[in-house]
Amino acid sequence: MSMQDNELVDQLNFLRRRVAELEAAEADFRRNRKTLQQLSSVVQQTEDQVVITNKEGVIEYVNPAFERLTGYSKQEALGNTPRILKSGRHDEQFYKNLWDTILSGRPFRAVLTNRKKNGELYYEEKTITPIKDTGGQITHFVSTGKDITNRKRFEEMIQQRNRELALINKASQAFIAVLDIDQILTTLLEGVQHLLDVSLCSAWLLEGEPPALVCRQVSTPQALPIIGWRLKPGQGLAGWTAAQGKSVVVADAQQDRRYYQGIEKRMGFELRSIVSVPLKAKQETIGVLQVMDTRSNRFDHADLTLLESLVATAAVAIDNARLYHQAQQEAATKAALLKEVNHRVKNNLAAIVGLLYAEQRHIKSSSAITRQGRQIYQTLMNDLISRVQGLATVHSMLSATQWEPLLLAQLVKQVVQSAAKMAPPSQKILIDVSESPVRVAADQAHNLALIINELAINAIKHATTGDNVTQITVTILSEDDRVTIEFRDNGPGFPAKILQTTDAFTSIGFELVQNVVRRSLRGTLHLGNNHGAVVTIKFREKPSDSSPPVQKQPVCQKGYRYE
Repeated sequence: MSMQDNELVDQLNFLRRRVAELEAAEADFRRNRKTLQQLSSVVQQTEDQVVITNKEGVIEYVNPAFERLTGYSKQEALGNTPRILKSGRHDEQFYKNLWDTILSGRPFRAVLTNRKKNGELYYEEKTITPIKDTGGQITHFVSTGKDITNRKRFEEMIQQRNRELALINKASQAFIAVLDIDQILTTLLEGVQHLLDVSLCSAWLLEGEPPALVCRQVSTPQALPIIGWRLKPGQGLAGWTAAQGKSVVVADAQQDRRYYQGIEKRMGFELRSIVSVPLKAKQETIGVLQVMDTRSNRFDHADLTLLESLVATAAVAIDNARLYHQAQQEAATKAALLKEVNHRVKNNLAAIVGLLYAEQRHIKSSSAITRQGRQIYQTLMNDLISRVQGLATVHSMLSATQWEPLLLAQLVKQVVQSAAKMAPPSQKILIDVSESPVRVAADQAHNLALIINELAINAIKHATTGDNVTQITVTILSEDDRVTIEFRDNGPGFPAKILQTTDAFTSIGFELVQNVVRRSLRGTLHLGNNHGAVVTIKFREKPSDSSPPVQKQPVCQKGYRYE
């Protein structure tokens, strides 16, 4: 073959290779174009918003999801920066951290609170990713966001609901354990003001003959001048509520002709939103709770429902407290009045337990609460039911003995047996209470019932062995007028961390035990481990005809294992 022929063959081979390369490049281009079209379609159709900015943060692209969520059109967004969505809910340090992160080449992830074009706030799970060129330099940022507003609002609703339940739980304990009207009202007002974050709460009770509505307690020092204020029948929103026996929510009191401005003039500041709820016992109005704020349109139906639930329990406690004090003051009719109180309290406790069980059944069937929220709620309700049943047990014993001092061993055994009913059917509870001649007066019996019930519930929760058996052993000793109760279980004992600190008293249950031992029994509380958890309580036996000696208030010596 000649040289010319060889050159022609080489050129032909080169052309064949070139054609193959061009065909491969065209195939790659088609594939890439198809991929780009698919990616573009995904970005356009995704429900997550996508925003592309240059390195300076100027918006160069937004997808339709962004337009739907924020209310800004593509034309309005392009050329602007994401600052058009700024809500004011994040401080400058937040945005500094954002820019420091993405300018360093790292993605930034956070939940942002942004503001739509119409001013409405929304929550967004945001990821901002730097885009680099072939030389590794940042040229753009891609921001993707998922709207989680409904989820956040639901979480906030659950948190608020849990706070409300905690308040109801705490208030119910105070209402059950206290027979002082002012203490009941103080607990009610402080709890409501803290939970709802309002300007003022006040409690009014019908007193005297003929009955007049009298301001008994307020929640803030600024309102102290109105304590003792008497309203004429039907005067003001409080008077209207008492007369009608109906709750009322007022968006702006300044526009309501029923509003009595004399009270705010006495306090020195202007009120706007008001909720007024009647306190009712045995279907009769005994007073009014008012919750007020300086802002308009402050309260809604959920706030009213919460207040009516708290007021219903408080009214029962106030009625019982009044009956109790009346029994103390009228010695000539003591026996008859005590019988009436026994009957009423027993019925009230039974009614409260029935209501709590009904609420439990309602929550179990509710689909509006998450599983975790339902579990938290059920635990709170079970603890509250157990406390009420423990009080019902000691009340029944006192009623049977005409309020004479009770045998402490019998009291302990019955309270522990009552608490054991809350254990799961599969859990076996063994109870051993030593015999003792020690007797306790009625007020000490109530306090000890609360303490023993809490310790028993705690043991049932935590002191279960591998064979699902819980052993509770209670020893009662007495030396002179000094009584010692040793309560032990067969569980793993208190964690070392808790035994080494005195700053772990965070649970409602332990706070109750600590306060009752220290303030009501004027005793001491000691925790330890010895083949299980050991709680030792010491207090002075109260003579039936005298008050307990005054002592310095002791401090609990150890932490406590309560959930």
